[in-house]
Amino acid sequence: MLEEEKKIEVEYTQPETSYDVSVQLATTDKKLIQKACADFYTFALTHMPEMSKAIKLPTEKASITTRKSPCGEGTNTWSKYKMFVYKRVFHFITGSHTLEEIARFFNNSNVDVRVTLKGN
Repeated sequence: MLEEEKKIEVEYTQPETSYDVSVQLATTDKKLIQKACADFYTFALTHMPEMSKAIKLPTEKASITTRKSPCGEGTNTWSKYKMFVYKRVFHFITGSHTLEEIARFFNNSNVDVRVTLKGN
């Protein structure tokens, strides 16, 4: 009877590795970052229902004051330029398959994207 026992094939799969992910978005256009955050949030909700909204980071401000006259002659006239860099960050835990989808989502984006992974 032992010889007649059927062999049962068991397929063993390893659970998907989960990562603690931080996605940071940065741009100089305020409307563009708001649209990018809203689009990414709706995209991420389809893959991760427990996703939280973006966290606003402090706006970086840069100002440059320069002389208008390149040779130094003439009246002392100055030009002032300012630039603002707006940043947002998303924190979530996800698997490797979702990370590939996120990379595809930001492929043709006008926003600077920095993805930081921390393995669990």
